[in-house]
Amino acid sequence: MKHFLFSIKAGLIAPVFLLALSTPLVACNAQEVETETAIEPPTGPVVDTANIIPAEVEDALDSRLRNYFTDSGTAIVVSTVPTLSGQPIEDVARTTFNEWGIGNPDTHRGLLMLIAVNDRQLRIEVGCGLEKPVTNAAAQTVVTDTIIPFFKSGDFTGGINAGVIDLITLLDNATEFGPITPYCTKLMQDAA
Repeated sequence: MKHFLFSIKAGLIAPVFLLALSTPLVACNAQEVETETAIEPPTGPVVDTANIIPAEVEDALDSRLRNYFTDSGTAIVVSTVPTLSGQPIEDVARTTFNEWGIGNPDTHRGLLMLIAVNDRQLRIEVGCGLEKPVTNAAAQTVVTDTIIPFFKSGDFTGGINAGVIDLITLLDNATEFGPITPYCTKLMQDAA
């Protein structure tokens, strides 16, 4: 039986300031960071603590992401929070990704879409095994060209679903998986 969440300790950080419409910051940093924002580990791939996703949409998204994990071995988690409580989204996303252990420990193929609704921020955190197909540029395109237009019109569920579809399409069309950064390359070599 496959489980949805596994332990890994890495992440490639891709864009994010959402709706602030300033130039998105893009960074690659795979280190652990302590934050004061505690987010409980999920029981499934959709964690809507901001309560912006209607139940029927959440159920459909949960099913899609569970099936995608079963079919591909890649875990995608969508998490909404009302606020970051003053913490940088980079730190909250990285800590959440690492504490939840998103992805398979052998392939490091996990992705977190974290949306802080009241702070108007979004971040896509990517495991080492997805650095090649989900580059900073690719993630930024999903955020700016797909998700933000929906969010600007107040359609959070439309933006989340469209973003997930674009990410799945990107992953399904990938010809190569694995790390790019020296940190992730070493991490995956050490794990082998």
